[in-house]
Amino acid sequence: MPVILCGLPLSFGQSCLRFSAQADRRIVLQALTGAMAEMAQDHGCGFLCLKEFAEEECEGFGTLQDSGYLRLPSLPSCRLRLHAESFEAFLDTMRSGYRRQARADAETFARRGIAVRRCADLAGTAATLHRFYLTVLDRAEFEVERIPRRFFDLLGHRLGAEASALMLERDGQPIASATVLEAGGKLTFLLSGLDETVADATEMHPLIVCAVLNEAIRRGTPVVELGQTAYGAKMRYGAEPCPRRFYLRHRSVLLHSLLRGATPLLFPARHWPARQVFRDH
Repeated sequence: MPVILCGLPLSFGQSCLRFSAQADRRIVLQALTGAMAEMAQDHGCGFLCLKEFAEEECEGFGTLQDSGYLRLPSLPSCRLRLHAESFEAFLDTMRSGYRRQARADAETFARRGIAVRRCADLAGTAATLHRFYLTVLDRAEFEVERIPRRFFDLLGHRLGAEASALMLERDGQPIASATVLEAGGKLTFLLSGLDETVADATEMHPLIVCAVLNEAIRRGTPVVELGQTAYGAKMRYGAEPCPRRFYLRHRSVLLHSLLRGATPLLFPARHWPARQVFRDH
């Protein structure tokens, strides 16, 4: 089903819509949704969607609902606040059960002979990052869009030192990767990747998360945004699910009425039980 999206057709768990301090949100949203509607008509597209908004970002979005958009629950994004000078100090803040799991991840690096290489210049790793990203996408249950190789080339070219990668290597050969972005006092875990020869992605992903957290602590970054996937691997490190919302409507009055009636079935709110990972909670 073709959809006109305000934002990237990717799951970074954050909105691509920004307002200046002086902007009148009502006028901006009217202009934006009007342009989206014209584009939808030109392409014969029924659905229009704006995503992924944190709860506080939805303030002043009444204009969307007044014009018929449905405010719906999306998958939450995971966020972790770090207050440790080293990874070992971070582990010491955990309750014993979670600390054992985290130590097991760290020990797996040594047992498997895996080393983490930091790639500040993405130019030399763009091809590998893209190939590894495609491997993850090929194994995904759902797919909206595929990022072209050019995306990784431009990350380094346009964003400079803000964008970098972590390459997990065994015997000097890359087997997994994490593309990250540091800006605004936080480190955002953008994309993970796997070599096509890696058989068990569920076992490798906690190691990628572990590498990202190590990097955030090394940089002294207080907040890590971990995205909307693999909740188990992230929450056992103490990440908290942060609700996200999206706005949706169909240009057809009849189909929109059917969509409104079916929202509890089509878009159920997802909840993950809170975990007491840290000793001071």
